[in-house]
Amino acid sequence: MYSGMAIALRQNYATASTDDGTAGDIPGFLLDPNKVTDWRVNAVHETAENAQSIVQGFYGTAPRHSYFTGCSKGGSEASAEMQRFPDDFDGIVGGACAFGGTHNQVDSVWNIVQTNGNATNTTPLLDEDALTLLHSAVLAACPQEGGVETDNYLNDPRDCHFDHIQIEGEHGFGKPEERAYNHAMEVLGVGPHETWMVGDNLEWEVISPQRLGIYAIWHDGYGVGLPPDSPIRPDRIIHRLSELLL
Repeated sequence: MYSGMAIALRQNYATASTDDGTAGDIPGFLLDPNKVTDWRVNAVHETAENAQSIVQGFYGTAPRHSYFTGCSKGGSEASAEMQRFPDDFDGIVGGACAFGGTHNQVDSVWNIVQTNGNATNTTPLLDEDALTLLHSAVLAACPQEGGVETDNYLNDPRDCHFDHIQIEGEHGFGKPEERAYNHAMEVLGVGPHETWMVGDNLEWEVISPQRLGIYAIWHDGYGVGLPPDSPIRPDRIIHRLSELLL
């Protein structure tokens, strides 16, 4: 918030910003419908009105033009301003505007529940062990800032090194084609007997690699089990990625 204001101030703009009424109370404010309305709708509008009044009082004249810029939540605010209060600003720059807020929020909650689990979903897609494994693998593949091994953050994904990344659009073929698996094994210098394939698609990531002699592991993350009429039999079935460590 303050860095964005500093940029505008250096360009000699009178500048205002808002915490949308949350004052850092996240997610507690979500329990108060009035605070949610402020956070989602009113905060920028009221900030604009008050800021313009302050400019009028301090300089003795109203601002000639008023602009708003924001990204992510600020982008959502940009879209709300355009639709609800089109006279607040002469120009609006909104990034990642997140239109369809209701659908986006439901989608976010669904992703959280599926990833982390809840009272009725006790097999999250990534449990703590799997997240630790993923985190450690990312750090091992990506140089740490200044070579400091205690830096537990990914600083620049462009510096990461993986043994092989295969993108279908770059090769013109992909799963479940056998040549997609053959190409990956050729690049890595391994044979089928040295290769595991882990996936959640029985057709693409189990039976296809099995035809090549690859050990195929089916990730049944939702615990639904194999379809009763399925002729496909994975070499192993796991419910959590952390089971690969066992």
